[in-house]
Amino acid sequence: MEKLSLLTAALLLVMTACNGKTDNASAGLPASQRQTVADTIMYTVNLVAADTSDVWQQQCLEQLDRKKLVDAMFDAVYNRQATVTDYYDNKPLTLEEIKDIETDIRFDRENIEQLLFWERWQFDPVSKTFDKKVLKVMTAYAMRDDDGNILGYRAGIVITMNDPKP
Repeated sequence: MEKLSLLTAALLLVMTACNGKTDNASAGLPASQRQTVADTIMYTVNLVAADTSDVWQQQCLEQLDRKKLVDAMFDAVYNRQATVTDYYDNKPLTLEEIKDIETDIRFDRENIEQLLFWERWQFDPVSKTFDKKVLKVMTAYAMRDDDGNILGYRAGIVITMNDPKP
């Protein structure tokens, strides 16, 4: 009788474990129930090491495919999946204006060395994970002295990704 009870318990355990349903605790909370911990946070990310002898900067950037990132942002713009505004006056820019900007060597996408991100951060206390949503990204270009030292960064364009339609 004891063997039959153990067999029944094992069978029930296998049947309930293989039902394909996920436990809410392991799946985490829906986005609407997560805690917003930053709305909106802004920070810069260097795409090129300002000091090529700095090992830490090199390590931070070694997994970055800078060209792929920058090209993906501009592809989204030219495919009308993102909108672009001027950083200084927030004026929307047309695709023709963006093409004109890119012809200026000072604003060539190959020269983008920094990005400024606007993001929303949410924390899921159930799964202990963070979700980050990029709201906007501004391109920035290094201004250098005659010796190549960075004096600062020049603001470029602000790219806002369009939310996909539900």
